[in-house]
Amino acid sequence: MSVGAPRADGSSERTAYLEMQQVNRTLLPVHFEDEVAFGAAALHPKTRGWLFEVFDRWLDSSGHRGGSRMLVLEGDMGIGKST
Repeated sequence: MSVGAPRADGSSERTAYLEMQQVNRTLLPVHFEDEVAFGAAALHPKTRGWLFEVFDRWLDSSGHRGGSRMLVLEGDMGIGKST
């Protein structure tokens, strides 16, 4: 089948190719390094340490040793779990 020739569903290979390119762009990893650095610069240097300790312990235990693949942060409303 040549490029641009109609397919069984009425679309063309070119259309399918363009649609697949859009899907691939949508699924590419998102990088937040700049946003994290910007936000971290505004915080007190000794904050968030506990979170990194919890995360590091979880990451160490969740590796290839069969540990949990889920990390749950618990806390009261409004204490900054989502920031």
